[in-house]
Amino acid sequence: MDYEPVKSVIRTCYHVLAVYSKEFQETGYSFTETYVLATIGRHPGIIANQITEYIDVNKGYLSRVIKRLTQDGLVFADNTASRQNTKPLYLSDAGKALFDEMEEKADESIARHIAGAAPEDKAAFFQLMKALDKNFSLVYPDSLA
Repeated sequence: MDYEPVKSVIRTCYHVLAVYSKEFQETGYSFTETYVLATIGRHPGIIANQITEYIDVNKGYLSRVIKRLTQDGLVFADNTASRQNTKPLYLSDAGKALFDEMEEKADESIARHIAGAAPEDKAAFFQLMKALDKNFSLVYPDSLA
């Protein structure tokens, strides 16, 4: 089977991630830190072990990321759980504000990158993105979209 189209999409995704990383550099947080923040923002109450499963990040590194986001007042843990890695994580008001700002910047970035496309091309692009999202969820059903 020819997997080149799949590899091409993956390479494009890496490029898009690189572009997004530059978009969020001014936050002072790394791509992984902003991704973890966004994951908690999209999935309030998620626990650290779930994040490591979904994004395949080293537990020690994730612990340091969560510690930084917590120290910076962006994330907090529900301390009713007995073990650290089972405590539900939530965004603070400051974390929600940063998350909302990042979402707005992402929207602006997408709009800027497709601004020159014809309306029918934009419609086709969004239709393809919906199909790609649906197909990715079939291949990776446990992903945190």
